[in-house]
Amino acid sequence: MTDIVTSYLASPQADAAAIAGLVALATAAITAFITGLVAKKNINVQLDLFKKKIIADLDLLEKRVQGDLAVVKSKVELEVSAAERKRVAEFAGSVLADFYNAKSLFKSARLSWEKGDIKKDEQGKLIVDDDIADMALKPFQYLRDREYILFSLESKRANAAVQFGPEAQVPFDIVAGCYAMIDDATQKIIKDTAHAKLSEEQLEDLWIIVGIPARETFKDPVTPRIEEAVSKIEAICRPFTQIGAQ
Repeated sequence: MTDIVTSYLASPQADAAAIAGLVALATAAITAFITGLVAKKNINVQLDLFKKKIIADLDLLEKRVQGDLAVVKSKVELEVSAAERKRVAEFAGSVLADFYNAKSLFKSARLSWEKGDIKKDEQGKLIVDDDIADMALKPFQYLRDREYILFSLESKRANAAVQFGPEAQVPFDIVAGCYAMIDDATQKIIKDTAHAKLSEEQLEDLWIIVGIPARETFKDPVTPRIEEAVSKIEAICRPFTQIGAQ
């Protein structure tokens, strides 16, 4: 039996079988190696695709988030803008109302007096008595008793300049100037008539400041200026009240 095996291994058939086995083994090894390479390449391709997909998904998510943020920001800005327009419109309306109240106040104050007859002596000189002081003081006292109207107006001066520009202060200056004009005229009538320093003509010039002239021949120095102030503030504030209503 041993001799038979030894004889077979030494035969050409044994060599052929060994070679075939080696070839099969090598083929299997190469196939396994190639399969491994292909599998690794496929894994790398899959990883690359997965990475690209993740990046694309993240970009899309970022764009959606940015888009949502832009919508929210735009909405907030619109709401803030609308609220700001409303606030400015309401302020402009309150400024207009104060000027209308001031206009009515000056008119009522200056209509509250009755000048009466100026008393003169035989030489035509003014006769100074308490009536002159009382007549002069009445309109200004009317203004003083209702100064809260002017205080309300004056309190809006600075904010009006900020909201509407420095030119918005001009109407405020005009109203303040008219108040000072009436104050000065009142004090001059009271003080100077007491010392007989005023002529009838000078006194008449002061009377038309303190009170609205009864005769059309006298030019009213106060009412046109108040109307000018109201006209100027209307030109400034009216557009803002209309924008706020939109």
